[in-house]
Amino acid sequence: MDRLNILSKPEYSFLEDMKKDCLLIGLSGSHSYGTNVDGSDIDVRGIRYNSVDTILGIKSPSFYKDGETDTTIYDLNKVVPLLMAANPNIIEMLGLEEEDYIYVDDFGKTLIDNAHIFLSKDKVKSAFGGYATSQLKKLQQNNSMDKKHICKHTMHLIRLLFMGWDILTTGRIETKMSKDNAEVLLAIRNGDFYDKNSPLKMNADLLRMYSSLEIMFNQAYENSKLPEEPDHKAIKKLLMRINYATVVRGYVLENL
Repeated sequence: MDRLNILSKPEYSFLEDMKKDCLLIGLSGSHSYGTNVDGSDIDVRGIRYNSVDTILGIKSPSFYKDGETDTTIYDLNKVVPLLMAANPNIIEMLGLEEEDYIYVDDFGKTLIDNAHIFLSKDKVKSAFGGYATSQLKKLQQNNSMDKKHICKHTMHLIRLLFMGWDILTTGRIETKMSKDNAEVLLAIRNGDFYDKNSPLKMNADLLRMYSSLEIMFNQAYENSKLPEEPDHKAIKKLLMRINYATVVRGYVLENL
């Protein structure tokens, strides 16, 4: 856990104060996907408890962002609808390798252990496959982006197909790419799959890979054992349990 020793770095000292209010904090981006290289940025994401005012009052759920370290910590009530929608940037927080978590408390572990209750086949298909396919087609027609940007964007869209296929097939969230998939993604980012004579044009190998992945993804969707809808009853029960404990803790602290 915390393999990059984030909490010991001076620029992350604010997390030491914040973690008491968090369910979990972990790595995001390339360090969590296994596609990081020397000099890769460090992204940190987390989920914190709702404030009592958010649970019982009129305060809307929000998030905290530290631009200097690219850290974002979301309120639980803001995260839950995004988890139910299979938002890739949010759902990946529940599928990190143990060493990529910086901090996890008991309720954070409960959330991770129950990640499956948020999954549904239609939402995964739309959030991972639908978005990736539409954006890849746009990239094929884009002549305005520089090669470095277009290669990085293509890599992330292919990664979404890899990850979405895996979720549909296994019913689990695993954020880190397999070694083979990570190597493919890095090759895409390096521009190895772009036409040497037309640097913004995907070469035949990448187009074939994309077509194969699209077919595999759709087959995985058809054969997936994921439910049609997230488990609303289980989600409600878990959220109420966590929010109840938050309110009780807030009341006790106020009356010490």
